[in-house]
Amino acid sequence: MTVDASYPPDPKACEANQPKDLHAAYPGTLEVGRQPDGHLYLITELTFPQYLKGIAEMPTTWPLPALEAQAVAARTYAISHMNAGGAQARALNYNLCSTDACQVYRGLQVTDAPSGQAWAQAVDDTTGQILEYQGRPIDAFYFSTSNGHTYSSSDIFGGPSVPYLQPVVENDDTTSPTSSWSVTIPLTDLADMLRLAGSWGTEPIDTVDQQGDQITVSGGDKTATFSVSSFRNKLDVQGTCLTPKRYPTGNLPQVVPSVWMTLSQQGDSVVMTGRGWGHGVGMVQWGAKGKADRGLSYRQILAYYYGGLEPVRVGEPGSIRVLLATGVQSLTVTPSGQVRVDGASGLSGGVTGTVTISGGSAMTITPALPAPAAPPTLTLTSVTVTATAMPGKPAGFSFTLNHPANVGITYQESGVTATGQVPQVALGGGDQTLTWDPLAAGLAPGTYDAALVADDGVSRVVSPSFAIDVSIPPPPPPSSTVAVRPVRKAEASLPPWVLVAGGVALVVILVAAGGYAAVTIRRRP
Repeated sequence: MTVDASYPPDPKACEANQPKDLHAAYPGTLEVGRQPDGHLYLITELTFPQYLKGIAEMPTTWPLPALEAQAVAARTYAISHMNAGGAQARALNYNLCSTDACQVYRGLQVTDAPSGQAWAQAVDDTTGQILEYQGRPIDAFYFSTSNGHTYSSSDIFGGPSVPYLQPVVENDDTTSPTSSWSVTIPLTDLADMLRLAGSWGTEPIDTVDQQGDQITVSGGDKTATFSVSSFRNKLDVQGTCLTPKRYPTGNLPQVVPSVWMTLSQQGDSVVMTGRGWGHGVGMVQWGAKGKADRGLSYRQILAYYYGGLEPVRVGEPGSIRVLLATGVQSLTVTPSGQVRVDGASGLSGGVTGTVTISGGSAMTITPALPAPAAPPTLTLTSVTVTATAMPGKPAGFSFTLNHPANVGITYQESGVTATGQVPQVALGGGDQTLTWDPLAAGLAPGTYDAALVADDGVSRVVSPSFAIDVSIPPPPPPSSTVAVRPVRKAEASLPPWVLVAGGVALVVILVAAGGYAAVTIRRRP
């Protein structure tokens, strides 16, 4: 089913930090209920393997041993935390949330991605495998990038020390973009961030100094001292509010990615130099990739990070209830089957088609008109692709639909977890074309796995994925100046058919059988 949910504005948050509307597609069933404050909650119930295949915690383009290690860690974490929720989990009867407070779950956005089958294979290859200590599933924590080593769970989270979450040296995550980072913030911007956080007045900031775990900010007759953790959190939350938008800088995921940093003042700016991203406990995901690149198996990767533990096979739960959202104002749901409405007057039995639900003093449910007879099953065939995109020359898809449908494009940059989508357009049946200009959309040059997604309201079809190379060619060299001298009469007797070429470009067009140019298109299974 597809879900489009909107949230009410947050009066305490700046525009950049307003709740983002939810646009997603999920397998299983969806439960929508009204909270005491009139807002809505969304819970999906699905099979446990479906849940695992929709987890978005590691780029699905990474080597299979790294994906398999992640699958075992994610399965272990889910089983060990199935019923560990607080009062809200008990009140709404769900097992896990869908954010990074539990494990990030994005449903069909993962499984329908161009490389989503690689992650599904990792889940299937490790079916039932978890890590146990003294007969119980462990807390299989994991995080993105280290500062050269991991930490014990007791150092970061408190509580008793456990042998499977002890510090280890990390030398395999240096290809991570947050392995080493540096952030420069002018003092004027720093004052604005702390002011938005309610931690600074109207005075300008004159000096900033770090002593151990304490950062002291001074200006005018005011001085404020923060822990490194508190300082970082304030900048991460409020830095995104500054306009025009300039934080986070570069490709960093946050304004200040971690507390593993040193701060110095350089003129009218502060410079924070650090390493890593994440809490620091358990498996390092970029380290797992590095170890897989070196040839280690998923069992060896897991043993390194989790105190030598080996996976064991257990019975998996049959189903799981996952909280997708709370505080929703209204939503539209387009399911693939019938909708059952419990406890609503005037809606006897089931309804079909798109359903609109609103919160408030009472939950309002507006079903669509009875659905017409289902059209033939949608097919998307004869897909060919122009595998390069340059300025003014977008990539092109050619394909055939057996009847009208909405067609869009889903894409994923190699080595990056996040996926993107090109909005769907309505197309008729027969031979069709669709262009994609990633540079005009603001995407950086690189290699992207892209696939077509066709939806007729009943069926959803995803084409095989294709590698698209996005590049900006270098500018042509400046033209040279050629001196011209008079032609002597003897030279004028050259035959007119003599061809003098300053440079001839030969263009060869290859057409391979089946419509695929194998020299430029890499088809992924």
